Amino acid sequence: MIQKAADWLYPRHCPLCDRLLKREEPMVCASCAENVPLIRGPVCMRCGRPLGVPPADGENPDAGWSEAFRKEYCADCRKRQHSFEQGFAPYIYRTAVQASLLRMKYTGRAEYAGFYAASIWHAGEGRIRRWRPDAIVPVPVHTGRWRRRGYNQAEELAVHLSALSGIPPAEPVWRKRHTVPQRGLTPQERRKNVRGAFRLRTGAEIPRGILLVDDIYTTGSTLDEMTDVLRAGGARKVWFVCAAIAAGEA
Repeated sequence: MIQKAADWLYPRHCPLCDRLLKREEPMVCASCAENVPLIRGPVCMRCGRPLGVPPADGENPDAGWSEAFRKEYCADCRKRQHSFEQGFAPYIYRTAVQASLLRMKYTGRAEYAGFYAASIWHAGEGRIRRWRPDAIVPVPVHTGRWRRRGYNQAEELAVHLSALSGIPPAEPVWRKRHTVPQRGLTPQERRKNVRGAFRLRTGAEIPRGILLVDDIYTTGSTLDEMTDVLRAGGARKVWFVCAAIAAGEA
């Protein structure tokens, strides 16, 4: 009865297409579950970006495979050295996932974070357990942006992921400078935009192993900057997870 009342007062929406969910659809609608798959196949050893498209069923195993399958890193990670150890995301940032994350970020759909945290845990529980981070740390937003939105989408993801994994959340870093949105900036502009944007909280204890959490991975500039600040404070290993990763170049 309580669940019926909750569903009536607060109808559940599919986090990918935003339509109302049926009772038998626990987190995502049947159509999106079928048409929005998790990332599969070879991925970049550093950032988790997909490295190519495998041949269709029935094709010659050597036909249609990208040269990227013979490499360990994507084009971006071959060009630059990242500060973090490794990371991954369960989805490619495009179509339904892109629209969904923009709603979560800008239109008050904080409840989507539960679905994306569950997807992260489903896709990478084994990796996260092997990494053995001591704390989960969300990428902070500036206080002005938090006031406008009422929440930090990365923090929402971190809270849900902490509940699933048992890894405690921590917020040893704050965002001292307002930055323009990274969307639409070149890789060089992204690095410049976040340079010096983060600072350790006074008296914060810095865990030795940290799992950073953000919503979208594009070039990794924000995560690199966060990692540098945390390493300067005493962190030894820093990994990351995001809800989605931009396809980029294999």
